[in-house]
Order: sequence, then structure tokens, then C-alpha cells
Amino acid sequence: MTYRVFTFVALALVGAATSAAAPANDVEERRVTRVLYTCVAAKHPQLASDFVLRKGTSGRRAQGSLFENSCVDKSNGKLVANLQMKPDHLRFGLADALIAREFSTAVPAGIANAAPLKHVDVTFDEIEFVRGQIYKNGGPKALERARAEAASRNFMARFGECVVRRGPDAARRFLLTSPTSTDETAALAGVRPHMATCLGEGNKVGMNLYSLRGALAINFYRLAHAAQAAPETH
Repeated sequence: MTYRVFTFVALALVGAATSAAAPANDVEERRVTRVLYTCVAAKHPQLASDFVLRKGTSGRRAQGSLFENSCVDKSNGKLVANLQMKPDHLRFGLADALIAREFSTAVPAGIANAAPLKHVDVTFDEIEFVRGQIYKNGGPKALERARAEAASRNFMARFGECVVRRGPDAARRFLLTSPTSTDETAALAGVRPHMATCLGEGNKVGMNLYSLRGALAINFYRLAHAAQAAPETH
């Protein structure tokens, strides 16, 4: 895998776990899925938005509805099947595409002061995991990886919210770039100071670009809609 992992001075931990959340075919898959997500968001904007925001129909029924259109053909059918097994990946990509559709010109007012988001923590059942095939094949190392990945996902959800609140303009610029492009790399520089602030002095964490972008996209989209729904104060 060729995903760049970058490290900030601070707490040790999540690099191995977050890399497990990245697509299998790195650069090329990020490009292909970007096209697919953009198409799906254009065909079903409301359904895609509800899926990202966890409103209304969710789960496999929603995923099936999202991909029942001309965005799917023989060339990406296998990829779609893989995405339907990984709803978090689908939410990452759809949030990214929806931001380009809805917030391409400006950050909604009040996004930094929107009400705190509710994050659904991943609960890792070690007893159940040890009974499963993954543990039978991988043993204690597989358990360690799975435990770290669950902790990573919980960390990244809150970390993404913090970064977006600290620098919504920088986050939006980063998310409007094309994945794997030089523009994406350049825009990352504007996000880094806010990442360092959210990590806190003396901490360190490794993460791949895919996981970072997904965390920022989900949280930007949720905060943007929270800000738009907030009642005006006079």
C-alpha cells in the first residue's frame, strides 16, 4: 500500500489501525470511487445526505437504493459490492461528494459554534472476536489490530470534529480538492495547524490521508447541516 502516513508530535497509537480503514488499491481506487460517489450524490442527493447524516432509512436497504442507478456498471460492480460491506467507507465518500455539491462556494455561518455532535462509539466485543475466524487465522496479533482499529475509529470521529471547528475554511478547501492530486497535498498544509491543536502538545498519532479526509468530510457535513438548522438568535 502506498498511502502516505504522516505523524504529528503527540500521543502514540493509531497509525496501524487507521491504515486498515483505507481502500485496498490505494491511489487508483481513491480516484475511481471519487467518480462513483460524485455520480451517486448527483443521482440521489437527498438519499445520500440522509445516509451520511444517519436519517431515515439506513443500512443495507439504503446502500442498495443508492447504487440502483446508472452510476454502476460492469467496470465498478465489484467495487460497489465491496463498499456495501463497508458503510463507513460509503459515508466518507458521499460526504466528500456532497460537500462539493452543497458547500463549494462558502462555509455555512456558525459552523464552528454549532451544537456538539453525537458520535456513536464502536464497541469492540473481544470475547466474540476471539470466537471468530479472523482470530483463528491471525491469533493475538489479529486481536491487537482489531482492538486498535476500534479505538482509532472512535478517536478519529472526535478528532475530525475538532479540526473542522478549529479551521472550517481550511477543511473545506482540503475537501474540495481531488484525491491524490497536488492540490490535495497543498491544501493539507492549511489543515495541519488545526490538527496539531486538536491533538494537543506532546501527543503523537499516525494516520493515513484517506482516514483523515473521511473524518473531516463526515464532520464538516454534519456540522454544516447543524449550523443551517440552528435557529437564528436576535
